[in-house]
Order: sequence, then C-alpha cells, then structure tokens
Amino acid sequence: MTTYLLWFRVAPMPSCKVEWESFSPDLECAISAPTSERARDLLRAELRRDRYELAELEACLVYAADAWDASNDPEGRVRAAAESAKASDAVVFGSFGPSPPSG
Repeated sequence: MTTYLLWFRVAPMPSCKVEWESFSPDLECAISAPTSERARDLLRAELRRDRYELAELEACLVYAADAWDASNDPEGRVRAAAESAKASDAVVFGSFGPSPPSG
C-alpha cells in the first residue's frame, strides 16, 4: 500500500450544511491506497459523505518519508498525517502548512 498526499479544493453540494462564507475550500489529506486513482476515488467518496465535491486537485504525490523533514515540514504535519493514514487506512484530513513541492 502506498501513502499519497493530496492538495485540493472542494465545493459544497446542494445539501451541505456548512456556512460556506466562513469555510476555506483549500484542503489537504493523506490516504493509503494501492494506486493514485484509488486514492482519488477514496477522497471523492469521503467528500460526498460530507456533502462536498472535489472541485480541483492541485497535487497527488507519493509520500516519501525521507523527502519531508524539518526544513519543509517544520511542524511535522505532513509526516503526522501520512503516518496516521498509513496506520489507519483512513482519509486523514489536515492542514499541512507547506504547499506541494513543485517539479
């Protein structure tokens, strides 16, 4: 199983109960899945349960523990989310802080 990091934007579905004006649509999550396609499917299913839809996927990257350290993940949020997703096989939402690496 591979752990993926996803940066994305959501949009509310018609029956969403969140006061949209006070909500940031930019989110991040970590997901353990066999493929990136399956990770995206799991994300969409989780969002639908909460009455959101995936509006834009900014990045879907394979998590590599040695690529995240104190220099690019100073608060350890990316590492914590990835380890939690790996241990629980759940979609772990969080605020990573750093933007996805480019290139």
